Amino acid sequence: MEVVVASCRSCRAGGRRDPGRRGVTIIARLPTKSLAALARRVSTALSSGIEVRKIWPNEAGRVPPRFRPAIEQIGRGVAGGEQLAQALARTGDTFPPLFRELVALGDATGRLPEILLRLAEQYEHQQQLKRNLMAAILWPMLQLAAAVVIVGLLIWVMGVIGSMTGSEPLDILGLGLVGTRGLVIYVAVVAAIVVIGYGLYRLVISDRFASGPLQQLLLRLPVVGRAVESVLLSRFAWSLGLCLEAGMDARRALPFAFRSTGSAVFGQHLDTATAVVGRGQTIEEALAATRQFPHEFLATVGVGEESGKLAESLLHTADQLQQQARAALHTLTVVGGFAIWGMIALLIVTMIIRIFNEVYLKPIRDLL
Repeated sequence: MEVVVASCRSCRAGGRRDPGRRGVTIIARLPTKSLAALARRVSTALSSGIEVRKIWPNEAGRVPPRFRPAIEQIGRGVAGGEQLAQALARTGDTFPPLFRELVALGDATGRLPEILLRLAEQYEHQQQLKRNLMAAILWPMLQLAAAVVIVGLLIWVMGVIGSMTGSEPLDILGLGLVGTRGLVIYVAVVAAIVVIGYGLYRLVISDRFASGPLQQLLLRLPVVGRAVESVLLSRFAWSLGLCLEAGMDARRALPFAFRSTGSAVFGQHLDTATAVVGRGQTIEEALAATRQFPHEFLATVGVGEESGKLAESLLHTADQLQQQARAALHTLTVVGGFAIWGMIALLIVTMIIRIFNEVYLKPIRDLL
């Protein structure tokens, strides 16, 4: 869930006032899962001929409770004669900018049901990609967690056995971690690693990462870079294709396409691309001038412009890129799973060797 700052007039839309800043309200962004379901339901209702002012009162009970005031406000606005886009704008940033802009375009062109359906499909693709990634890494992470817990128990048990028998405790890791004291140190180290890992994860998904050099570094990694680039290109192609399909002109559509990537690596080329298009040149030439897009993508854009089916070509390319991203992420998770299993195997082998040495070989050496 993203938290953004909106104007105070959106206080009734599910936000809360920030006591530290006068006249400012914090608005929560509607989760992707809820947004996809809402867009699909509204699209189906509109396609069935239900009037828009009758749809939104029912939707208020189908979203998470903290967003009901925003949906109720939309219902009141539509019932009062406002366009849906105007009612959405009054909710601050509860809905993403691209969602609001395309709804406005749908209102103007009469293609609102089709646009909402496209939006729902895209958000559902994002959710599926996330679920697949989490499912792939869940089992290896559970195994790693179990191994960490078992090692901690062995450290403590070996110390207890040593104190009961009066012998020197068995150091299974060879790091001097035995007994209660060793367990405390072990837990502290594991907790520090978890905190650092979580901090890196939050950095990766934050705006600082999107606007910093870390993302550029990530794009250069062999497998990870391919997956990230496919995801970013897919977002760009889908946004641009959907805007053009809805009738938006290229100069207006390009900023949405660049911003939809959520990446400063792509966003830094927005001015260059719009300037080229403003001079009357093609979208292919505009994207080529940025030197950011691969040759295959530019070729697809060029063929689409020549054939007059650029929107269809971009949407089809977006689907292909999503498949490539899923394949790359699957490869990445498989490699990561093997890496985790390798760490566990190395840990087990190390403990076996230490136990064999302490229990069997060391007494023999002492006797000799």
